[in-house]
Amino acid sequence: MTSTDYLTRGLHWPILWRGIGWLLVAVILVLSLMPAPPTAPGGDKLHHFIAYFGLMLFFSQWHAVRHFKWLALAFVLMGCAIELIQPFTGRFFSWLDIVANTSGVLAAWILARGWAGKILYWFESGL
Repeated sequence: MTSTDYLTRGLHWPILWRGIGWLLVAVILVLSLMPAPPTAPGGDKLHHFIAYFGLMLFFSQWHAVRHFKWLALAFVLMGCAIELIQPFTGRFFSWLDIVANTSGVLAAWILARGWAGKILYWFESGL
């Protein structure tokens, strides 16, 4: 096993997936810090949950399970930092947003330990 095996988990296009992952981070940062976010159906907290659930689930596709705690910590801290910065961009701080973000991360962490942690592998195998 090479030193990068824990990152790729058998994926053929790890650079593509990492690029998409960092693009997701950038999109979440921009949407979270813009003064007037676009409106979308569903509640605000649901959007927070889905965004952080997707982020954690996507990044967990190429990291070993033993590293999930660090991914989760990074995304929870990212959500907290965004909430602290939002008042400077015309938005407001919300504890409930932090709870929704963290709930999304934790739900994805649990699912990624099983079948959902292999979605990209199955996707690539089917191509």
